[in-house]
Amino acid sequence: METSVALSAEDVRFFEENGYVKGGRVLDDAQIAALRDGLEAIRSGRNPRISELYEVDEDYRRDPERNVFHFLGAWLIDAAFHDVLFHAAITVKAAQLLGTEHVRFWHDQVFYKPPRHPGVVTWPRTIPTGRGRRPPAT
Repeated sequence: METSVALSAEDVRFFEENGYVKGGRVLDDAQIAALRDGLEAIRSGRNPRISELYEVDEDYRRDPERNVFHFLGAWLIDAAFHDVLFHAAITVKAAQLLGTEHVRFWHDQVFYKPPRHPGVVTWPRTIPTGRGRRPPAT
């Protein structure tokens, strides 16, 4: 385990008791800028490998003023998205919180919603959201 990015034993204990922990900064400004640039290239169709994405929700293409842009598989076509899935400051901490030595992400999923956009997700969700609505008790 890379100790330079690991959570402290106190942080792990806090997570186990409270269900959350502040893990510290993970990405630097250059990495965030690269993710933003990669997202924009995918959203605008400028990424030449866009056909390799697992899925692109076509509702955004039909009505971008109403619907969020949702897609899966950015790690396959963009270096910044690829690198964030294997970033030690994420994987080491996730493994600690899950109580395992290693983690492997199943896939990436991106929802893009610019400021003041209504952000409609047009496909069904398993948990109702919105004011005054609560998920069913389990």
